[in-house]
Amino acid sequence: GNLYLTDANDSTKKVYVYGTLTPAGEAQKFSTLNIEVGDTLTVIGHLELYGKTLEINQAVFVSVTKKTEFTVTLANPVENATVEGLPTTTVTKGTKVEFTVTPSTGYKVSYVQVEGETITPASDGTYSFVVNQDVEVNIVVVKEGGEEPVAITLTYDFSTLTGKGTEITDCKGTFN
Repeated sequence: GNLYLTDANDSTKKVYVYGTLTPAGEAQKFSTLNIEVGDTLTVIGHLELYGKTLEINQAVFVSVTKKTEFTVTLANPVENATVEGLPTTTVTKGTKVEFTVTPSTGYKVSYVQVEGETITPASDGTYSFVVNQDVEVNIVVVKEGGEEPVAITLTYDFSTLTGKGTEITDCKGTFN
């Protein structure tokens, strides 16, 4: 198998790895390495320029260092409520995060989403999720008696995008 390795400090720096070998020189499939997004993969090989692409052909696999620390971030600042318990630093993989959202007087929690999935509070009002990747939390608080916002997902492939200024045409996608 083949894959692109991206520099952790500069996403514009990429190297194409064209096949891997074990230290004994035997072919090795990437699927056997249990690589996940965020892991650090170490390979040895000769770096070559193939057209405009930096490439290592038949790289020797050395190691995979699993990513074990992840971040939890708020998608947007939360207004008219207090959020307690969300971590402000990195979190170890597998950690259960528990937090509360206390709306100001006259407001209520409309919804809480973790990575786009709506979660509901336990009977004590505590929200929770287990961290297995970098996580984005979206908390929406609305005025009581006001209109509920509608959560929609737009997924588009902008590779075929055409148009002028603010007008977009010929864009493929879905609306949920």
